[in-house]
Amino acid sequence: MPPPATTNGHALPAASEEVVTADSARLLIDRLKEQMTILDQRREHHMKNKPTGTAMRRSAAEVRDIIKQRQEQMEHSSLTVKEEKAALAEMKRMKNDAQRYQEWEQELDMLKHKRAVCTDQLRLAYEQMDEVRAVAFRAEAAAALELGVDELVEFRLTVGEETQEMLSSVQWKARLKSECGVVVKMDRGPRRGVIIAGSAQSVEDAKLLI
Repeated sequence: MPPPATTNGHALPAASEEVVTADSARLLIDRLKEQMTILDQRREHHMKNKPTGTAMRRSAAEVRDIIKQRQEQMEHSSLTVKEEKAALAEMKRMKNDAQRYQEWEQELDMLKHKRAVCTDQLRLAYEQMDEVRAVAFRAEAAAALELGVDELVEFRLTVGEETQEMLSSVQWKARLKSECGVVVKMDRGPRRGVIIAGSAQSVEDAKLLI
């Protein structure tokens, strides 16, 4: 099981961290985005310092096998002292290079893991903020329409950009409230639409009007 992810020695916020308000959710999101920027910068710096050379791409096991083969070759061949020293130095270099590359890969894996944790927590933070905003909208809509929250019905209507801009105007919001008894909220996400809230009959009336 991988250790808890950290950034600059500080633990990333737990996925279960409670978000009570939209403001606190936004602070958490900003914090996570900042940490992701730091991780991206560290990864970019790490990639610029990637070890080079053929030996770097060999695993520790492959290097051990090559060194073993060369040691056996040295035992069955006549080498001068100079040649033997050169061969030993080359084997040591290969071993050190392989170790450096292994450490570099381990650091890269750690950075990838931390970023994955941060990305998942950012997704959860956005979901928490959406939930907080949804609860706040229901409470505000119920109060504006003098309904109990449990009486409130919500319906998401998919609309085009022009229609959404029209419905977001003060005039149309006032008209929908006065004529149909609903409160609306714009959803400007990828699935553009409008959230209609009111009693069941009021929502149906607003859908027909729109």
